[in-house]
Amino acid sequence: MAIWQYDLMMLPREEIQRYIDFEGVVIDSDFLETIDWWKRKLLKLIDLSKIEEIYSKAESWSDSLLIIGAIDSDCIKISHADGTIDELLVRTDLRRDSNNLFQRL
Repeated sequence: MAIWQYDLMMLPREEIQRYIDFEGVVIDSDFLETIDWWKRKLLKLIDLSKIEEIYSKAESWSDSLLIIGAIDSDCIKISHADGTIDELLVRTDLRRDSNNLFQRL
């Protein structure tokens, strides 16, 4: 990852609300790693059509990693196993305007 790229860990809103019942809370990395945030989300149920309108799927080095966009710029990386999402990261290139990507998320 280049210095001008920034990774954002995406979490399902429903799961956050299961553990935290108020807004404005800062979640530290220890807390993030103790919960399987995506355990109730199947990869096939995630609608990626709006993202795929602006970014195409990229070649991945692993069968358990789906990449949409350009790995050296804006992209979404979805780690999965047995049809269940393990992690969803959005990588944004800070040298360019990524509003289009975030509006579609």
